[in-house]
Amino acid sequence: MNDFINSLHVDEKIIFGKPESKVHRYLDVYRNHVGESLPGFIEFMETINEAISSLEDNMVVSNIQFKTRIKDAIGTVRNTGKKQLDDIFGFEIIAPNELSKEILMLLVHRIYDEKFCHRTNNLNKSNGYVAHHRVGAVKEQFTGKEFEDLESYILEEKTPRLKHEYRDLVRGIINQIPIEERDEFYEDIFLYPILREKIIKDGKLSDSLLEAIQEAGNILMTRLEYFGIKDIPAVEVQFKTAAVAEEAIFGTASHVSYKPVNENEVIDDFKKHNLIRGMNFPFKFHRVNGKMKLQDSGTTLLEIYPFLKELIRDFKRSEQTPVTTYDMHFAILFPVLRKYVKEEAKKEPYYSTKNASKEKLWKFLKLRTLYPSLGHPT
Repeated sequence: MNDFINSLHVDEKIIFGKPESKVHRYLDVYRNHVGESLPGFIEFMETINEAISSLEDNMVVSNIQFKTRIKDAIGTVRNTGKKQLDDIFGFEIIAPNELSKEILMLLVHRIYDEKFCHRTNNLNKSNGYVAHHRVGAVKEQFTGKEFEDLESYILEEKTPRLKHEYRDLVRGIINQIPIEERDEFYEDIFLYPILREKIIKDGKLSDSLLEAIQEAGNILMTRLEYFGIKDIPAVEVQFKTAAVAEEAIFGTASHVSYKPVNENEVIDDFKKHNLIRGMNFPFKFHRVNGKMKLQDSGTTLLEIYPFLKELIRDFKRSEQTPVTTYDMHFAILFPVLRKYVKEEAKKEPYYSTKNASKEKLWKFLKLRTLYPSLGHPT
């Protein structure tokens, strides 16, 4: 591998609309940020999973899907200048119905600090995408009262949502409107309409529900305090129902329906093994039998690019895997990934690191991604 890297001499050029040298610097910033923040993200992920399991054990929710992602390096570079680094880490909490969704929203919202929740989206788009997104950070310090007097909070808590006639406006357009004129595009809605209706109808929530939420909340606060709240990074959390999540992958609200994708280029990259998890498509984790696992690369690619379905199916029929991964490179760069990568490595082949240093591995991954025509090292 070292000979391969040292033999590369590529002229400066423009990549993603940015000078080549600047792209390399952005990628290094990404690596440093992920290296510092990833242990906290993984701990937060495992803590949320434990809290979900507690709610399920107490039978107030069931069949909860929990997916998380680490945004790929190239996707982050493409967005540099448009978004902050707070969207690198993401959670997707998928419930079978609206009531379960609200319970899970309540659990997370009570430990998030409002002053750090600088982006909250309540989406009700005409394409059927209905979800609640919140970008923010865990409170700097818990008071211990976060899960007390929940009924008053539920009755009063409101959140802004684009009015029906403006519901398909994208954030980029909204951000171009002067702040003082934006109010006319929004209306306030109750954040927990189903739970709120239950309180109004019955006078209160059931003791079993309140106790289950408090127990799960105490798990969150105790574990995060033990780990160190200051080390938990900002995370975008998306809450949606299973029906909406399905629509978001394969329906009119899918990734390729609102983001321009050159299908022929993606298919070509897939066939040439130029799609590298972590570099140009994300690491994703999902909940399997109550445990968080690294999602196989074929499933992740299918969620992003549904048009790869036939190709991925053909690979699996021939007992091949869709992607030979560089996951072991990432496990060396970011040791907290090691246990997840080792589990998945039993099912997917990976390229050897050949005992290269972290710096050599990172340089190789950058060059392999930015200049795919160079091919694989021998």
